[in-house]
Amino acid sequence: MPELIEAEAYAGAARRAVGATIERASLHDQAWVRGGLSPSDLDDALTGRTIDSVERIGKVVRLNTDGASVALRFGMTGRLLWDDAGPIDTLTYGPNRSEEAWVRFSLLLRSEDGAAHRLAVEDARRHAERSLELDPMDPFANFNFGRAHWLRGDPAAGQAWLERSVSLSPSFAQGFYAHAWADVMAGDGAAALDNLGKAVRLSPLDPFLYAMMSARGMAHFHMGDMDAATLWAERGAGTPGAHYLISAFAAAINEAAGNHAQALYWTEKTMHRRQDASIETFFSAFPFRDAARKKILRDALAAVGFPERTS
Repeated sequence: MPELIEAEAYAGAARRAVGATIERASLHDQAWVRGGLSPSDLDDALTGRTIDSVERIGKVVRLNTDGASVALRFGMTGRLLWDDAGPIDTLTYGPNRSEEAWVRFSLLLRSEDGAAHRLAVEDARRHAERSLELDPMDPFANFNFGRAHWLRGDPAAGQAWLERSVSLSPSFAQGFYAHAWADVMAGDGAAALDNLGKAVRLSPLDPFLYAMMSARGMAHFHMGDMDAATLWAERGAGTPGAHYLISAFAAAINEAAGNHAQALYWTEKTMHRRQDASIETFFSAFPFRDAARKKILRDALAAVGFPERTS
């Protein structure tokens, strides 16, 4: 998923804040925070605290202070800004400009050298609903609204909007791919293969072809065809630009299929790229709903040496 790559970049930018003291925490959108916290609750919990460390867990960037921690989840349009500049110039699923009206949360910081900084999170995702109000026939508006449901933990509610996006634009490759990915997480391998086939036919040189191939492997895994699962997992992992978690899946599926040597090969590839790769991170990115399939992959990852989590 491209959001993982973006979240890693945001975590890198946020690490500039380590050692800084929070002078003010501002919540600009009450709906953006969970747990019913008010802006004053957030400010009271964070003001005066020092940021000790920053870590990324899946699509979440967590700011750990000497008191409370803040978990910032990045979906397809959220972006972290350091002093109003983003670490990524081009977003895969979102606007490539900043607007103050899109800022949902911000911290005013004082670094150890006395310099003032601002860390902010902007999220245009809330505007997906408004875009549908303005133009319900826009395929990309429907796509974004569908993905927004998925990112909030309710993929079933988003499927209808993803289906509508490709009905409105039958050549919308990313719409078919997103639908297929949700199919895979839901355990519907047959539907995933159908949608992936359409996506690849429409965009055979897609920048995320590696993810489409890997998703095909996951679909075959759900259908019990381990030979095809390992074939497509390795094709995805071997494609230039593939994310390290794609090679982690290749390691897991090979171990589950009894191909221990290949599993170790892909484990080494993964760990060479990311020494903090873990089982927790894997399932944060790939939230499989089928408990039995999830256990198979968890056991396989543990068998080849992936830790449950990294400190």
